[in-house]
Amino acid sequence: MKQIILNTLILFATLVASAQTDQYKFRRVDISNGLSNNQVTSFLHDKTGFIWIGTSSGLNRYDGYSFKVFKNDANDTLSIANSEVTQMFMDHEGKLWLLYHEGFNCIFDPVTEKATTDHPLFHKQVPINKQFITDMLVDKKGNLWISNSQTGLYHYNVATDELSLLPVNPNDAKLLSSSNISSMAVDSEGCLWICNQHGVVEKIDSETFRVIERVRVLNASEVGDAPYLNMFIDNDDDIWIYATNYMRGVYYYSCNAKVMRHFTSESTQWHITNNNVCCIEQDDFGLIWVGIDHGGINLIDKNNLKCLQLSHNVYDPMSLSHNSVKAMYKDNIGRI
Repeated sequence: MKQIILNTLILFATLVASAQTDQYKFRRVDISNGLSNNQVTSFLHDKTGFIWIGTSSGLNRYDGYSFKVFKNDANDTLSIANSEVTQMFMDHEGKLWLLYHEGFNCIFDPVTEKATTDHPLFHKQVPINKQFITDMLVDKKGNLWISNSQTGLYHYNVATDELSLLPVNPNDAKLLSSSNISSMAVDSEGCLWICNQHGVVEKIDSETFRVIERVRVLNASEVGDAPYLNMFIDNDDDIWIYATNYMRGVYYYSCNAKVMRHFTSESTQWHITNNNVCCIEQDDFGLIWVGIDHGGINLIDKNNLKCLQLSHNVYDPMSLSHNSVKAMYKDNIGRI
């Protein structure tokens, strides 16, 4: 489960090809603009153009000009169950599944602006264990995938209304090797990849539910006591894995070259400013943006694997507002 906090919402104004820190300018949006809380945890962009922002105190809908805030109301059973939102997912119907630090929060309908803690998928023959949901995504066919840290990977076929739990057998190369799924991502061909808590990533055939590729990215000693591994797949279909709050740095695996690189603050060859990596994005120029707690933003150029740091400058109001960067999101016009 991704636990991510950002001290203020920062909208990146201009992307530039040249990697000079003074050419990266940020516009700040915070509580003075109507944001419910400066500890931002997560972002979603819906089909109508709204940006949904989870914070430690409230769910925010942003239209680019103003905010509408949704919080728990003890006198309203249809308000969100808890005002703390640590992560959000959007399902096939456009509803928001909200998590908080103890697990499942509620499901929020942006149309009716009402929330519920129930869902038909919780009552199927193979019901979803809602308390340990770690990730959710909709594939190119409009079907829903839900990962769970305890029970595995679920697939919901919207057309047939059928919910399936993928089989697990560590001794069968064509089946998932573990039920402890941490995160998911989709590559450029629309194929689903999952990352389990044991440092293994697996590519899934969405038709047969069979594993068609398996890579052990981290060994047991590298995983250590990190309960959740987050995965990001870049535009080259290469894999980046990190464990927020567990000081592991970030692991970069080139699928074509079959080569692993480990970026840490101790490394002189693949250096980043701090090992507490919290989020990753890729800009329209191919640079990898690594958000780090007390390390600012590290820009990694995949051509030479060199890193450039963007950090807070007290004398520059258009620099980062803080060096703890724990949530990032790229919108549909390339702004981060």
